[in-house]
Amino acid sequence: MNQLLAETIQQLADLDRRQAYGELSSALGRLPAALPEEHQADVAYWLGKLALLDGDIPAAVAQLAITVQLEPHQGHALYLLGSALVRSQQWLDARAVLQQARQQRPGQASLCLELAAVHAALGQPHEALDLLEPLANHPSASMQMQSVRIKLAVQTSDDLQEAAAIAASALARNIRLPQTVVVEWLQISGALLLADRFVEGRAWLLALTTRTPTTEAIANPVPRRIALTALLALELLQPSGEDVLPWMQELRNLRWLPPSATEHQLWTSWLEPFLNLVAGRLEDQVDRDHDRCRLVLKEIQAAVSAMRPPTLQAGFELRLEMLRQGCKPDVPVEAERLALALKRHSTDWLALMDLFEQCLQLEDRPLLKLRPDLEHHMEREPENSSSNQTGRASARRAQAQVTQTK
Repeated sequence: MNQLLAETIQQLADLDRRQAYGELSSALGRLPAALPEEHQADVAYWLGKLALLDGDIPAAVAQLAITVQLEPHQGHALYLLGSALVRSQQWLDARAVLQQARQQRPGQASLCLELAAVHAALGQPHEALDLLEPLANHPSASMQMQSVRIKLAVQTSDDLQEAAAIAASALARNIRLPQTVVVEWLQISGALLLADRFVEGRAWLLALTTRTPTTEAIANPVPRRIALTALLALELLQPSGEDVLPWMQELRNLRWLPPSATEHQLWTSWLEPFLNLVAGRLEDQVDRDHDRCRLVLKEIQAAVSAMRPPTLQAGFELRLEMLRQGCKPDVPVEAERLALALKRHSTDWLALMDLFEQCLQLEDRPLLKLRPDLEHHMEREPENSSSNQTGRASARRAQAQVTQTK
């Protein structure tokens, strides 16, 4: 009986080596319920491995834990148990198990990738990057590992322009970066632009317009259409001396691509507020280059129309069209001028700070008319930047003055 069972275990091991997991599952089902102790670790290992492959994480953790308890030095069982714990987001247990596995299998790339994911989840990106950097040129380094390493390199960089250069280098290589990573980089660009950090924002936009040799990227309007639209708008505010005609031509060539849900998300998140910020500042520039504005704004209008954002307001399109034609929106009456300016610069806190201070100089009756606009800005979702906090302080002073005059 023992000899027959030993032969069966050897056959099961052979099926595992050949990755014949269907036959292995059937054979495991024919085993007796009670097994000798010397075979329990192997059988629990195979059951746990099959459960992990089937996505049954609780069963995988239970079976692999039995294997590790019976044979603490079985490195692959430790690795699989750590992988199962990662998928169940038991980060601390996963870290302990994977570190133990790494002591026995220090060169296993997939193990390092799992452990790096644990460190990243625990807020330890530098430790995660230290695990993956030695494997950057390893023959077993997968596309997934390369993309994770690049994401961590950007995340741990102390300089935003250096981080943008890392992103540009990655986009110029034949690496299929996950869409989530590219969207995250676009969100970084938008946050910098809205925070008035145009130098770093430009570096990120230029990185995201880097051409990639990956064929699939040609049919993907993200990130290029969003980045090119924002880059052209930024050129109107702060000309860099670059020739904008190639950017305009490429943006024109992207019109045939259908809009995407990601573009709509980015439009709502930061592109629409940024374009409103740009429009507000251009309206205040009496000496702007009208011919250049007319050409660039025409391409921006066409790109926005091609993206077809669901929240696009008719007033926004009219505003860009009036700006393209060189019309001035301001009215002569001071209180009305300030009310209109508060709406035009609603996404530009640097401009709003100055407008709030101007409101404080008004007489009581005109100031009272501005109360709804001031209250609107006070009720907006709080943000962390120091300029926004300063702007809200000015708005509170103006609102207090309104209350006193009521």
